[in-house]
Amino acid sequence: MPLGVTNSMNWCEDSGELKCHQNLQKFILPYNLETSQQRGWEAFNFKQHQCDREVFDGIEDSENTVALKYRVPRTLECGTTVSVVQRRVARLFVEQDQVVCIWKTHTEGEGVFRGMHSNQTGWSCLRPMPDGAGTVGEVCIRQIPVLFNASPSSANAFYRFLQAIVDEDKYEMMTAIHNGPPEQRGAV
Repeated sequence: MPLGVTNSMNWCEDSGELKCHQNLQKFILPYNLETSQQRGWEAFNFKQHQCDREVFDGIEDSENTVALKYRVPRTLECGTTVSVVQRRVARLFVEQDQVVCIWKTHTEGEGVFRGMHSNQTGWSCLRPMPDGAGTVGEVCIRQIPVLFNASPSSANAFYRFLQAIVDEDKYEMMTAIHNGPPEQRGAV
């Protein structure tokens, strides 16, 4: 896969509904594998999502597992305020020459998005560059929306909302990885 981002959407021919949205990304980080892994896993705590946030404790292997629940409120272009509740579970696997993170996110619509939800599955892999000059990262996110009795306009707004959340989360994660936690800023 070349460096960059590839988005694809698979549509149901009969109903015209979105079956699946897939986002692929490949990037290079200027850090060694250990630093990339530490910064990436710290970013995976999604600290940008604080509204009604719950972090679930008592999970086996809590150093490599995170379980969160939070609300994501937004105002649509039309001025309507909407929100979804996201439940996310992620697991980190550290091997000798790669780090893999897998996750599952369930998004449940509220208000005008009631009856709409989405299941997201994702994985990311970090590997050292062959020349040792950094780390290559690959990410695959697959999102499957499920809509019950949704009007076409509500469904389209929900699709755009979901895509905006994915884009915002990717931006926040990459910013956090590049900046690092406060105690690591400036360290490479």
